[in-house]
Amino acid sequence: MACAGGGEVTETARVEIAEPPAGNAAPVAEAGLPLRGEIGETLIFDGSASYDLNGDALDYCWKIGDTVIGTGVSVEHVFDTPGPNTVTLTVTDRPAGAGLSHTDTVEVRITDPDDTSPPAVTL
Repeated sequence: MACAGGGEVTETARVEIAEPPAGNAAPVAEAGLPLRGEIGETLIFDGSASYDLNGDALDYCWKIGDTVIGTGVSVEHVFDTPGPNTVTLTVTDRPAGAGLSHTDTVEVRITDPDDTSPPAVTL
């Protein structure tokens, strides 16, 4: 590739491909980036970046506190109160009953669209 100055630019990258671990390795849960929404808005939680080094199929469980809000790679949820929430994704692999798990969380901030009061500022 030539630059405006006429010189050549080269880049070298080293890539190492790791062998899958011997035996069963725990999966990796990826609950996604923090979300913001409003009361009554449908939010979608996506765990599709979760993976298993052994290539095992995964089960997905999404919770807020102790309450299950859904299972599957992605789920939808509507919050009915404002404030911060933590949503937890647990993925479990399914090879012949090994059932190793990993958990990740995503922070969610819900606002009330009818709240017109100015934000509180502390100095």
